[in-house]
Amino acid sequence: MFKFLRKILQLFISLLFLLSGTAYANHAPQTFEDTVALKKIEVNALQLQKLNPQESIKQAEQLIDKSKAVNNLLFEAKGYHIKGLCCYTLFRYPEASKNLEKAKEIYEKQNYKQGITSVTNDLAKVYSKLSYFPKASQYQQEVKTNLSLIDSIQHGEKVKQEMKVDFSKKETQHKLNEKISKEQLAKKSQELQIKEQQLALSNKEKELQAMALLKEKAEKNEKDKLLQIAKQEKDLQTAQLAVLSKDKALKEAQIQNQKKEISFKNTMRVVYWIGILLLSMSLFFIYRNFKNQKVNLRRLNISNHKLSREKSKTEELLHNILPVEVANELKTKGFSEAKQYDHVTVLFTDFVNFSGISESLSPKELVAEIDQCFKAFDAIMQQYKLEKIKTIGDAYLAVAGLPNTNEYHAIDAINAAKDLLDFMQKTDSIFGVNSKHKAGIRIGIHSGPVVAGIVGVKKFAYDIWGDTVNTAARMEQNSEPGKINVSYSTYELAKNHFSFVSRGKIPAKNKGMIEMYFLENSNSAA
Repeated sequence: MFKFLRKILQLFISLLFLLSGTAYANHAPQTFEDTVALKKIEVNALQLQKLNPQESIKQAEQLIDKSKAVNNLLFEAKGYHIKGLCCYTLFRYPEASKNLEKAKEIYEKQNYKQGITSVTNDLAKVYSKLSYFPKASQYQQEVKTNLSLIDSIQHGEKVKQEMKVDFSKKETQHKLNEKISKEQLAKKSQELQIKEQQLALSNKEKELQAMALLKEKAEKNEKDKLLQIAKQEKDLQTAQLAVLSKDKALKEAQIQNQKKEISFKNTMRVVYWIGILLLSMSLFFIYRNFKNQKVNLRRLNISNHKLSREKSKTEELLHNILPVEVANELKTKGFSEAKQYDHVTVLFTDFVNFSGISESLSPKELVAEIDQCFKAFDAIMQQYKLEKIKTIGDAYLAVAGLPNTNEYHAIDAINAAKDLLDFMQKTDSIFGVNSKHKAGIRIGIHSGPVVAGIVGVKKFAYDIWGDTVNTAARMEQNSEPGKINVSYSTYELAKNHFSFVSRGKIPAKNKGMIEMYFLENSNSAA
């Protein structure tokens, strides 16, 4: 009977969880990062709702756009709801009713009772302000109905919790009884094992005592045999010592004769080697003088060659750090003046999800992956005559149209950007489009004036400054993976050579609203 009730209760709980989960099954965001981003926008909008309703409306519109992008209807409805409340605060009642109706429609599709009740109550207030009392009365009645339904659901949850508590108590008591029975059985089993072990130990002790007696008898017989062998060995050693003494006396006589012969031979050998040594020293000093002259001449030639090679390396390094024109000016004058370039195009790139991917790599692996990509980037820049300025972490900055001016600088920059996307599509790097992370890059391009020159005295570097650089960075930040995002100025220079898709005016950090364009078919990986 108890098992039957337990199965019924489990079935009832599963049914309740299934019913409560259907309201949220359709609006789960695609990733955890999407949820966090949408929640941050919602919190910002709610905080600004009373302090700055106009800014809160912008945040709500951003929440709506982001929610549509990730297909999250719940956050989209919340965006319309917040926007409607802000319009109500600003006395824009018609616009408020329109947004609140949209939010109510989405809430009803998602069966989100709490949201339906809240937005229906707000609609009743708005229609009261518009003097549309039948509609206001209808929504007030709906609010009361929804509140009653919520109370019924809460009462059902309370009954469910009481049943779970009662079931938990019975199950705990049953487990306790089983535990006591098992402990008693285990205790008796342990006592039986202890008795068996004691009996086995007693038998082993008897066997050990018998073996000890046998061992003692064997050791006594072995000692007697060893004493006899030791006595025989001692007699043999005495005889051997007598023979050795005679041999020793004979050998000493032979050694004395050999020493006399060796002494005479050594004297003659010393006289011979002294003559050889004097002759060798004379020849050595003559040869060393000749060789020193030859070595000094060779060292001089090697030093001159090293100086020439080091000079070539220094010039090559200088040309690698600086543009050729700037390096030549620095060698000639000892300094280089900053220059104004009125018509250039700046290109910015950035890896997608760089922080997340780098956490899964060792420092050595991370540097190797970045180096693989940036070497390919350098080759593409050289192909289209763009000047690489620097890398900042995973960001890559290059410019077309300097130090040699070029009227096709915008076209060169876009062609280089297209080749960058093609490389990221084909590469086996972990930052590539086809890797397990499906990363890729974002690219931003802007055309305008810059100032370029050398920074610093030690470890100097060629760099560019100006609002054009900042705007290009904003183009990259507002781009998308696998996309080339260009400004209006770049679009005007390249519109006769490429196809673009207008994105309209988009807010950029510290820049306000900027008109932006996507290069058409730039995301071939998408």
